[in-house]
Amino acid sequence: MGRCISLIVLVAICAPITGCRESGESEATFGKESFVGRWIPDAEKTLEEKKNSPSYEPGKDDTLSDTVKNAMEQLELEITDTQIIYLRGGRQQALPYAVQSANPTSQCLTVSAKMGDKEVEMTLRLIDGEYLNLKSAGSDSGNLFVWRRVSESQ
Repeated sequence: MGRCISLIVLVAICAPITGCRESGESEATFGKESFVGRWIPDAEKTLEEKKNSPSYEPGKDDTLSDTVKNAMEQLELEITDTQIIYLRGGRQQALPYAVQSANPTSQCLTVSAKMGDKEVEMTLRLIDGEYLNLKSAGSDSGNLFVWRRVSESQ
């Protein structure tokens, strides 16, 4: 149960500023292969995206706290063609997923994954081809972490 909660928290705090618009494009045109690889949080890009958020308040959200920076240093995400693997402090939790929709225009992928006995939908969005946002599908939550690709999975 605790492992599922940590992943739910990860999904909740890694919400992008904008969501994905569904399209009729097929996964063959744009799909999970664009997201496969290892990802780490990127403090600079996270702050940049935070400042571009409609909810940004100058002076209030101009830096990342030491707590957030420390949390970022302990996290890693690996996406394979079948799983999203959350790594934190040497521990890992793998979520098998299935692609529900792909949108090449907004560079988004909506996937479903089973967390315990609950089915959840997540949206993955590429930013500039080398950064990633991950959120619970349908969420309008503010952005916290932006992930930077560190390697392609083999």
